[in-house]
Amino acid sequence: MQALSLNGNQNTGIIPSIAKLPNFERLYLWRNNFSGPFLDFITNASKLSKIDISFNSIAGFIPGTIEYGREEKVSRQGDVYNYGIMLMDTFTKKKPTNEMFIEEMSLRRWVGVSLCSTVVQVVDINLHTRDDEHFSSKEECVSSILSLAMECTRESPLERLTMKEVVTRLIKIEA
Repeated sequence: MQALSLNGNQNTGIIPSIAKLPNFERLYLWRNNFSGPFLDFITNASKLSKIDISFNSIAGFIPGTIEYGREEKVSRQGDVYNYGIMLMDTFTKKKPTNEMFIEEMSLRRWVGVSLCSTVVQVVDINLHTRDDEHFSSKEECVSSILSLAMECTRESPLERLTMKEVVTRLIKIEA
């Protein structure tokens, strides 16, 4: 076996060890409910080069040779992506693993659709009320932050902002 894809199946428990699969190259397990330490299931998986375990409860250290490819081109774009997801989570009060995100609907897509219409539909109700005298400015601020989060979570890591660009944009939003 060279690859395993169990995306979006709501599987639970720990991931079985793939240590005895010497030709294993690709592992895609995003949007499940797996848990446990990461390193326990990849010991000796020498050819593992592509992995996506996002939206699970897996803990522990992911070796750099695995975190962004085995070509020793470790990048920070993954951290930028996670930061974008954290911004969406914070302002919508929805976790990426929320039961409403099924099939093609994800936290990112849900936020993206709201930015095309009205951001108020996805923002945590505790952050705003239409009666608030500063409602418009708050809505504009949250919309800018969620737009930034969308840029941080672009599909291609090469299209994502750098953290320096993120900080610059946040300072402009704050002003």
